[in-house]
Amino acid sequence: KATVDAYYGSAPTLSLWNGCSQGGRQGIMEAMRYPSDFDAVAAGAASVGQTLLHGVRMAMHPIVHRSADSYIPPEKYPLIHKAVLQACDAADGLADGVVENPKRCRFDAKVLECKGGDSSSCLTPAQVETVRSLYAPLKHPATGMQLFPPLLQPGTELGWQTLAGPQPYGTAVDAYRYIVFKDPNWDWRRFNPATDIDL
Repeated sequence: KATVDAYYGSAPTLSLWNGCSQGGRQGIMEAMRYPSDFDAVAAGAASVGQTLLHGVRMAMHPIVHRSADSYIPPEKYPLIHKAVLQACDAADGLADGVVENPKRCRFDAKVLECKGGDSSSCLTPAQVETVRSLYAPLKHPATGMQLFPPLLQPGTELGWQTLAGPQPYGTAVDAYRYIVFKDPNWDWRRFNPATDIDL
C-alpha cells in the first residue's frame, strides 16, 4: 500500500486479497488478525483444518492400494475423465469440457468395468470401487463417522496422481514422520488409519 501511495501519489481506494490453498489460509489469518488491512478477502481452498487433512490424505493411500488390482495407474485417468465428461459435462447446458457442478454429477465408474481381463481401456472391479471411494466422503475406519467431505470431485481425474498415486501425499507423510511420531525413520507403510488419524 505504501508503494502504491508513493508511486501514484494516493493510497488505493480498494484493497482485495485473493489467494488459494496456502494463500487461502493466509487470507483467513489476515482477515482474523488484521481485519482492517483489506476491504474483501477471497480465501479459496484454504484447508484450515490442516492436521485432519494430513490424516485424510494419508488414509486415502490404503484405500487406493487396498489390493493388487485396486490402484488406478495414471494412464487410465484420461479414460475416467472422458467418461465423466460424457456423463456430466452438458448437464449445465453447455458441453465445454468442464463439469460445472461436480456435486450434481451422477457418474458411476461401473460403465468402465472390464468385461474380460484388465486393459488400458477399462477398469478392474476393484478400480471401479476405488473411483467410487475417491468421490465419497472419508469415514473413520473404526467409528464409521464422516471425517471429511470428498477430496476429489468428478472432473478432477487428470490430477489424481497427487492424492491417489503410488505414494501418499508428501507433506502428510512429513507431518506424521516429524510431528506426530517424531521419528525421521518412520515409514508411511506403517500408517494405521484406525488409530493414526486420531493421533
